[in-house]
Amino acid sequence: MRHTDQRICGKTRDEFFEAIRSFHGFTAPGLVLGAFMVDLARSLIGEDIEADAIVETRHCLPDAVQIFTPCTIGNGWMKIMDWDKFALTLYDRHTMDGYRVWFDLEKTKAFPDLYNWYMRLVPKKDLPISVLLEVLFEAGHSVLSYRPVRVTRYYQREKKKTINICPGCGEAYPAWQGSLCRACQGEGYYEARFEASGAGEAAASSVSSWDGGPSLKKVPVEKAIGKRLTHDVTEIRKGEFKGRAFKKGHEIQEADIGHFHRLGKRHVYVEAIEAGYLHEDEAAKQMAGAFCGPGVMWSGEPVEGKLKLCAKADGLLKVSKDALADINMLGEVMCATRHTDTMVKAGAVVAATRAIPPVIRDEAVGRAVEMARSAFPLIDVKTLKQAAVGIIITGNEVYHQIIEDQFEAILRSKVTELGSNVANVAFAPDDPEAIDDTIRRFLASGVDLILTSGGMSVDPDDVTHKGIEKAGGEAAVYGSPVLPGAMFLIAYIGEVPVLGIPACGIYHKTTMLDLILPRILAGERLERSDISVMGHGGLCLNCEICRFPDCPFGKY
Repeated sequence: MRHTDQRICGKTRDEFFEAIRSFHGFTAPGLVLGAFMVDLARSLIGEDIEADAIVETRHCLPDAVQIFTPCTIGNGWMKIMDWDKFALTLYDRHTMDGYRVWFDLEKTKAFPDLYNWYMRLVPKKDLPISVLLEVLFEAGHSVLSYRPVRVTRYYQREKKKTINICPGCGEAYPAWQGSLCRACQGEGYYEARFEASGAGEAAASSVSSWDGGPSLKKVPVEKAIGKRLTHDVTEIRKGEFKGRAFKKGHEIQEADIGHFHRLGKRHVYVEAIEAGYLHEDEAAKQMAGAFCGPGVMWSGEPVEGKLKLCAKADGLLKVSKDALADINMLGEVMCATRHTDTMVKAGAVVAATRAIPPVIRDEAVGRAVEMARSAFPLIDVKTLKQAAVGIIITGNEVYHQIIEDQFEAILRSKVTELGSNVANVAFAPDDPEAIDDTIRRFLASGVDLILTSGGMSVDPDDVTHKGIEKAGGEAAVYGSPVLPGAMFLIAYIGEVPVLGIPACGIYHKTTMLDLILPRILAGERLERSDISVMGHGGLCLNCEICRFPDCPFGKY
């Protein structure tokens, strides 16, 4: 076939060159070579395959892929690896199978001009483009190699990330870059240029913070003494250090001027808080005060706009999850907590809050405070009652001493670990009357809580729940969405809770009882609606080494 009749990527030679010139500006030899590689890869994988591309250089070859396939940088179907290897892979995006094609220098030895061009052994002036293009067309696919591959890495398409509004310039930017966009952190490639028509210095000296927000003043470092930075300032020393030189909120001192100058900083952004706005530190204090229940406190000054909330005493953490979610929907404020119903020690951090922008609308803070007060307490730690607990061990085999009881020691340990005491222990046969009588004796003795063990399943001999009912117990819950503990029972006789613990309590270190007992001792009166939500996170994995409560069990 004559070169003039040759078709590359489905195009005649003239159409081929026109497509390249329209996209790239001129007929670059590297792009022409790349087009032959695309042509070979397309023929190998098949024209009807929905293919993605991985390109191993950022020079010329990506343009060939974008011109002659649907894969572009913009649509995310092409990934560029900056390896400086003239190679590409087209692969089926569904099966990940494809072909890798590369420029094979060994094969170019049959075409010395091509070898010398790629290896930069000949000055450009001694190898005109017209000559090189003829060599490329003569060589075609013959200087390429390929192999079938399956793509295993670098194929993921980049997902959209959280977007923030930069308080420095008011433009949108990816939140992962920090509290300011890259340009406002000092990495910008440009500086503002103002026309002589009169926009003036005022326009240059301040920018809007958030949509409709206050201005942040851009001032010379020398005039910023005593002002606080609204952003971190990064320092980079090649081969030595990359990190924060000055943190957000730093009060600029005269001694800092030289350091700023060494960093190339002649101007900084400082606060210019207008009426109707708050500094992030003040916002954090207002929110922390509203978020804390009687058992939670905050103290000290915010660090980078954040305040930690801590437990005043040992107890059970309670979080109003719905109200917390509503507050976090506001967008300009946030609060993160530990899981509700977690046992915590005095002084333990249970939550943290902050404003998102460094300068925030006081209306947004006020709304968060109002929502927290409506759900009061949003975050609280309840101390556990030191209860007098009665334990009833049921079962004919234990009552008649056919087998040795194992339940009492387990239940006693769980009760005392939570600060309560075992006031009485009794054994009863599988007889509703006997169980009823024992419960009534315990109630008369003044116990605060009764635990019964065994006899909770549906077998005819399992009658513990009938004895509880006979004693006046009203079952709020019989059966739970938690394993182990599906046959768990919660009943109340007046104000005294009665918990029916199934036999799984002997064989499993952690069960439904470990999730419920702290809540009962914290004074909660539980109903079916409280228990039904526990199915999410209610599956114990029975790990060889139990790490409860530092595990997912009971987190819902």
